[in-house]
Amino acid sequence: MFVMFLFNVSVFMIITYRLTCRRFLSSHQQSLLTEMYLRIKRIYAFWLLLGISWIFGFLSAIDGPVSFVFQMVFTLSMTLQGLGLFIILVLNNPEIRKRLDKVRYLRKSEGSSAV
Repeated sequence: MFVMFLFNVSVFMIITYRLTCRRFLSSHQQSLLTEMYLRIKRIYAFWLLLGISWIFGFLSAIDGPVSFVFQMVFTLSMTLQGLGLFIILVLNNPEIRKRLDKVRYLRKSEGSSAV
């Protein structure tokens, strides 16, 4: 179990390094701060989303009366990780939001012209 934990921590460190130390897309100081803030916010969201479930996974390995509860919470949190990643990566992307708004606007205008 320790090897799995060590592997997860090392993967998280590599991802954190790549998200924070890659080249910035903008050259203005205010834009750099905003981009760094967004990167740190994304790292925290990933850490929270992926880390919480593994905490419950480690707690479920401990024998005791609450082991079953930790197993259920672990299973539920692992199941909802895909939804959480979809929300973080897709729905929080401004470009995708603009496209979704455009599709909604087009559908709305089609619906009003059909009357």
